[in-house]
Amino acid sequence: MNWQNSKVKPLGVWFSIFPETTLNLNFAEKLEKMRNCLGTWSLRRLSLIGKITVIKSLIASQIVHLLSPLPSNHQIIKEINVLFFHFLWNGKGDKIKRNVIIRDYQDGGLKMIDIISFNKALKSVWIKKYLDVNNKGKWKLFIDAELENLGGATVLSNLDKVDTKKIAKSLSPFLKEILEIWAELNYQDQITSVDSFLAQSLWHNSLIRIMGKPIYYKNWHQSGIDYVNQIIKEKPNVFLSLNEFEQMYHIKVCPLTFCGIVSAVKTLWRKQNQALTQNAEKKESLATVMLKSNKPNRLAYKILIEAKTKSPIPSQLKWYNATQDSYDFDWQKTYQIALKCTKSTKLIEFNFRFLHHTLATNTALVKMGFKNDVKCTFCNEEPEKILHLFWCCNKIQLFWKHVFAFLQQCNILSQNCVPSESAVLGLRPETSKNGNKIDLIFLVARFYIWLCRSKEKIPVVESFISYLKFYKKELEPFHIS
Repeated sequence: MNWQNSKVKPLGVWFSIFPETTLNLNFAEKLEKMRNCLGTWSLRRLSLIGKITVIKSLIASQIVHLLSPLPSNHQIIKEINVLFFHFLWNGKGDKIKRNVIIRDYQDGGLKMIDIISFNKALKSVWIKKYLDVNNKGKWKLFIDAELENLGGATVLSNLDKVDTKKIAKSLSPFLKEILEIWAELNYQDQITSVDSFLAQSLWHNSLIRIMGKPIYYKNWHQSGIDYVNQIIKEKPNVFLSLNEFEQMYHIKVCPLTFCGIVSAVKTLWRKQNQALTQNAEKKESLATVMLKSNKPNRLAYKILIEAKTKSPIPSQLKWYNATQDSYDFDWQKTYQIALKCTKSTKLIEFNFRFLHHTLATNTALVKMGFKNDVKCTFCNEEPEKILHLFWCCNKIQLFWKHVFAFLQQCNILSQNCVPSESAVLGLRPETSKNGNKIDLIFLVARFYIWLCRSKEKIPVVESFISYLKFYKKELEPFHIS
């Protein structure tokens, strides 16, 4: 048997006596493979949805076994993220903000993978494995040994990221990273109910501080004293006296120590009292939810993405300013219209670009220096903006009039029914009996208008009807002729 002196590669992962060598060997090797694979796929004319599928299924899947058990090589992960978005936009820069396109479909995104959040979600599963009493893995002994002086699992209570970094200074890089990820996922700075207040952990809780720091008293923890409700007498703001506490738990404590904890909990009560509600349901802790979940990494990824995507989408404000009846839009329904009425990735991607105002109209092309005239391609009178091009232009108004008449003739639209501007533009789903079919026809009509603009032809209903026949299966039982 030959013993290796520097590195080995069992199960597809390089291990070295030097931590930096381990990271560089594993991630640098995969990065080169991913570049080559994406270079091959970039030669094909894929839609955005097709590219995202390639990234998720063929590329990101190659590094799951590396991201989960190894400390993160943050520089390489940033390079991978850049590589993914470079492939997505053909190397021409992002057309839509990254914190928008990574959202779920109903929130206005395309579920593009965020590799940084993906990496954190994979690593967060170690917390579930550690807390799971049914998991008898011997690796837990190493974590127990490192966390012994910090109180074991109590370190997972409710620490924010800043406090976690301070507490985890002496830990191994991998465990330190795991705890920081957990703090990002788990920390709650607001208490919503009295029950949640009573269930707050006394130890390693960034909301309960003495001298500006979270606390942990080993002798209290060993006596089974861990939660706020254990030092409460009756009501949430009535505490046990020192004598009552010592008699109840058979423990001798320093009066100053006891008063310090009571004072810290009282301070938390005063700060949070206004937001507390008596009858609010007590939420399960993230640890409990993850232990019950069959796919905890997906749960963690969802939490991380939601935290990144709290800001409103800029294009929504543009629609509010452009249209007359946008004040009551249900944007989640708006973003799902195309997904519900068609399986065509071409139409879904067009609708995505349309809703996010990334279609290059003449107004935008002039700003970019590609054209000299902002006037509409069809009427040559008004500046060509999204709303004008698809609704306000007199040529387009005539086109829509003929489309409505055709739909009434086919009994798809009821007689004397004139759809609203927002329904035609796909900003609000059609609520009539044939709603999905009508939404599809309006979507195809908008796409047809865009095709005509690229060919500099005025849209006519006869040509549109011929084009609509490509979608006759999705329009069944209605017959388009």
